[in-house]
Amino acid sequence: MSEQNGRRSILQEKPFPEPPDPEVRPKATRRRFSAAEKVRLLEAADACRERGELGALLRREGIYGSLFAKWREQRAKGSLQALMPQQRGRKPQQDVCEAELAAVRRENERLQARLAQAETIIEVQKNSRSGWGCRWRRAKRTSSHDPSRRSTRSGSRGRRRV
Repeated sequence: MSEQNGRRSILQEKPFPEPPDPEVRPKATRRRFSAAEKVRLLEAADACRERGELGALLRREGIYGSLFAKWREQRAKGSLQALMPQQRGRKPQQDVCEAELAAVRRENERLQARLAQAETIIEVQKNSRSGWGCRWRRAKRTSSHDPSRRSTRSGSRGRRRV
């Protein structure tokens, strides 16, 4: 290694930079805690009395305090089942036949309601027509409305002009 003015030549140490590592790093996965682990950690957190003990526990286990808050809420609900990890994503769909049957039943109820409404309307119309019959009868033509007869206003009664 030669030095120029008190500096080492970098080119002489590493003439070529190292190529990057071609290995693909595995994708990080989320940590999952079993119900027993959650209970153990909650009991350890409840046992912490002195200042700084809880923080040391969180750092040692590598978890956040918000997880403890969620786990305590789940524990307060009263079941160990609440501490079990929940499956993420969409809920499994119902059987296709059950869904189709439910849709047909809803449509049937809707159509029955429309039928009852239509029957009520028809019944009201039937009852109201009997009252309309006397009011809306066609009036018979009288002789005064006859277009062949023309009235004269000259005072001659009953005489026609030709």
